[in-house]
Amino acid sequence: MTFRITLLSTLFLFVSTSSYALGKLGHQLTCDLTYQQLTSATKAKLDHLLSAVDKRSLVELNQYNYRKKLAPMSFANACTWPDMIKNLPKYQQYKKWHYININRGQSSISEESCRKNCITQAIPFHQQQLMSLSNSKEKLEAVMFLSHWVADIHQPLHVSYANDLGGNKTKVKSHDGKCTNMHWLWDQCLLSRQIDTKDHKMRYQYLFTTLQSQLKKSKESKQIESWQQSTVIDWANESLKLTISEGLSYCRMHHGNCQRINQQPLVLADNYQTVYSKKLNMRIVQASVRLAHLLEQSL
Repeated sequence: MTFRITLLSTLFLFVSTSSYALGKLGHQLTCDLTYQQLTSATKAKLDHLLSAVDKRSLVELNQYNYRKKLAPMSFANACTWPDMIKNLPKYQQYKKWHYININRGQSSISEESCRKNCITQAIPFHQQQLMSLSNSKEKLEAVMFLSHWVADIHQPLHVSYANDLGGNKTKVKSHDGKCTNMHWLWDQCLLSRQIDTKDHKMRYQYLFTTLQSQLKKSKESKQIESWQQSTVIDWANESLKLTISEGLSYCRMHHGNCQRINQQPLVLADNYQTVYSKKLNMRIVQASVRLAHLLEQSL
């Protein structure tokens, strides 16, 4: 497996504000939380796959994640890999696998909604790859793709509309002025703005502890089993339900159509961050539970 990146593509990845995938922080938190739920046997299998990465690839992935060049390979950082390589010619076919586009009049998703080049097809594809491949480096690639897709499908705007690039063209006015479109807001700011600090380690620990607490509450309320028994199509429909909900403010329902709001930038409610950061946290917890279940089945 090769993680070759030209200078041009590297610069694009670092400075681009338009994203097609849940941000690095969201992926890292999802996979960290997933790892904590795995059995010892599955952790050992996953660790063995992670050790298959070569030195050059390790350095490039660590640089992408702003880590020390030779920091040990971690599952959390491995889960950001599909974003790192998506502009490389070898992986162009996977760019559309981060999301699913639907018609604005579509109220639900079925298996017939997409059979090729979308996230609902990507998850079973790479789960099957993980189960069937024997080469360690190929299996590592499969597990990184699978883990990334499961997180992405739980971000509501990955189940949305092509004509505004999943919210990338929907301008918003947030309180701190950083995330200026709806997709960016859900990829990054609803997570990073939950704690007022510039210390990345402090922010990460705060968010991870918050998610652990939510996971514990979900276990106590016996939600975990139902999440595990749900399907990829169920996950997509959960995201769609959020996407078209009135409070999310992404679109306005009219005669069954999720119409784009033309008056932009959208001015979000004062409590938007508080309300929807909790919903995004829950989506990350759900993703971690489901990913852990898939890995237990597939490794």
